[in-house]
Amino acid sequence: MPLSKLTLTVEKDLIEDAKRYAARTGSSVSAMVSRFLQSVLQAEEDTVRLGPVTREASGILRLDEDRSYKDLLEQALLEKYGIDE
Repeated sequence: MPLSKLTLTVEKDLIEDAKRYAARTGSSVSAMVSRFLQSVLQAEEDTVRLGPVTREASGILRLDEDRSYKDLLEQALLEKYGIDE
């Protein structure tokens, strides 16, 4: 992929620390920033995206105060697989 130049405004001390770290690890500040941006974008892609219906339905149901989501999930799985408690 072709590279392109990017100008950032960062605190001077941070730039110096980043340069020292890059030199110590055999990298460059550009490579560090590139890896950081890739990891942020990948994490966003890995996040589960809810469909419009799910988003709209989210929060409609309320559990009794004495029941947790874990209890509800356990009950649903027991019913699904026909397991009696």
